[in-house]
Amino acid sequence: MAETKTTALIERPIVGVQRIQEMAGPEITTPQAYAERIRALQGQAHILSPFAAVGAIAPSHVINTMVVVIDPSVDAKSGRGADVYHQPSIHKSKKIGTENGKAIYEPLEVSLNKIGLQKILAASGASIYPPTREFRERYWWIVTHEADLLTFDGRYVRLPPGTASVDLRDGSPDCGEWTPEAWAEAVRIAEEQKKKTPPDDQWKIKPNVGGWTKERVLQARKFGLELAETKSLNRLARNLGIKQVYTIEELQKPFIVFRAAYIPDVTDPDVRRQLTAASLGARYALYPGSEAQRVSLHDGSPISHAMGDPTQLIESEVVTPEPAERMETAAPPTEAKELSFDEPAEKAEPTAPVDLYHVTRVLQDGDGASAKYYVETKEGITLYTPDLAMAKICAAAKKDGLQREIPTERVMVGGNPYRQIIEVVAVGGVKL
Repeated sequence: MAETKTTALIERPIVGVQRIQEMAGPEITTPQAYAERIRALQGQAHILSPFAAVGAIAPSHVINTMVVVIDPSVDAKSGRGADVYHQPSIHKSKKIGTENGKAIYEPLEVSLNKIGLQKILAASGASIYPPTREFRERYWWIVTHEADLLTFDGRYVRLPPGTASVDLRDGSPDCGEWTPEAWAEAVRIAEEQKKKTPPDDQWKIKPNVGGWTKERVLQARKFGLELAETKSLNRLARNLGIKQVYTIEELQKPFIVFRAAYIPDVTDPDVRRQLTAASLGARYALYPGSEAQRVSLHDGSPISHAMGDPTQLIESEVVTPEPAERMETAAPPTEAKELSFDEPAEKAEPTAPVDLYHVTRVLQDGDGASAKYYVETKEGITLYTPDLAMAKICAAAKKDGLQREIPTERVMVGGNPYRQIIEVVAVGGVKL
């Protein structure tokens, strides 16, 4: 039986402020200076850029050298760190001793976690869109990240999307083809082996299916969506040249990210007016009711502060605010069939409503573990859940005709938008 692996604490490298400033250097304004900066930093840092060479730099644009320091330290037990993570099944480690009969391993390799990836993507100036999440079946998450990036020639380009799938359904290769039946058999075999093993060595016999235990499967499913989002970000960041695995020694060096930036000519009066208007527009968006911040821009003609004509009429119009955009969802699939359950509705106590819905129909699409459930509401919103128990609760809500507080989140199912049910709360605060 293989020895139990743990991780040792790896200390963070120290990169002085002065050294970071030296690496960053001045703004780059020519292709020649860009090539020279790369040559000067070669071997001192991990150089990341989606552009291998620069033919020209757009007018009023410069290239900034961003320095990102990654913390490679990981927790002694969990293998988690601030910027990285260590997983014994995919990362190399070396044995450094034993403690209480268990082997202690020191990590040699790690991967950047979500925080580390976001640091580098932020340094690149990438504008990352909110991720698209698709839930095809329970315990199967598909996440896609997309981002725009300002190029050195002044154009915005869409980076190739980063799409990742985490499939932790029973029997999936992602969890070692673990199933409840296979786990029960592994437990039975382990118990038989323990009967033939001296008591002092029985602790070494631990059941697993493809390297996975029941506890590991449950823990992975708990963070399945988070893992899919990290993998998706990782694949998006690969466009900048980020590797999937780094050694601890490699991460003693910082990352260098070359970032394009627009530098307007503030000596131009027209540019100054445009910048002022843009700044004020941003303030209005943040503080629409702030009259003190509202300023009139004019064309430079003289301004008079004399009393005006009291009989003068000022042309104006009444502006009616547009109604808020109504939330829309797709209709259930045409092949879905209405469900009917006999369970009585649970009595609830009154509470303060938040997201209230009247359930009118509950439909099922597919059979068995892959079934999907769609809940039509009087409010015109179609809710979605892959959970049969949740569908039964909604069916009870249809039966009694009472409102339910149903918090949701937007998801894509089969390419169509729905609101996935997070929980169902009776109008009274009782969680169903």
